[in-house]
Amino acid sequence: MPERGISLGSGFMSRPSRRCSFQIAFTQQYRAALEKKKKEQQRKFFVSGKKSVSKEHSRIVIEELFQAFTINYAAEDDRIRSLWPTILEEERKLQKLSKQFQSAIVKMGQECETEQIQGMAKAKEAVLEIEILHTKRRPLTLLPNGYTEGSEPIKAVSTGKVSGLVDEVPKDEEEFKAPDVLGTDPEDDDS
Repeated sequence: MPERGISLGSGFMSRPSRRCSFQIAFTQQYRAALEKKKKEQQRKFFVSGKKSVSKEHSRIVIEELFQAFTINYAAEDDRIRSLWPTILEEERKLQKLSKQFQSAIVKMGQECETEQIQGMAKAKEAVLEIEILHTKRRPLTLLPNGYTEGSEPIKAVSTGKVSGLVDEVPKDEEEFKAPDVLGTDPEDDDS
C-alpha cells in the first residue's frame, strides 16, 4: 500500500486536501494557543515581577522611613539628654534660692520676735513707771512749760522712759506697793 501522508511535492501546494487544511488549522490553533500561553506567562511574569519590585520598593521605602525615624529619634533623644544638665542646674538654683528665701523668712521672724520682746519690755517698764507714779503719796503738778515743781523736763517721749516726773522714787521694796492685779488698793491691805 502506498503510504498516505502529506507529500511535499508540487501536488501539495496546488491541491490542498481536507487533511491538509485540518493540519493547517490545527497548527494555527496550536501556534495561537502557544502564543496565548506565552503571553499569559509573560503577563504573569510581569505581574509577579511588578509585585516583587513593588514589594522590594515598599521594603526599601519602609527601611528608609525607619532609618529616618531612628535618626530623628536619636537626634531628639540627644537634644533631650542635652537639656537634662540645664534642668538639673536650674533645679539646684531653685533649691538654693528656696533655702535663701526660707532662711530670710526665719531671720525676719527672729528679728520681729526680738523687736516684739523689746517693745513688750518697754511697755512693761512704762507700766512699772506708771505704777511708781501712782504709788507716790504726793500729787504731781505739771507746769505749762513741761516741768513739775522742782524737777527737770519730761523725757518720756525722747527716751522711752518716764523720768523726771517725780521728785522721789521709793528705793525700798517695802515703800513700793503696787496695786493688786485684781484691782484692790495696797493701802487697804491690813497685813
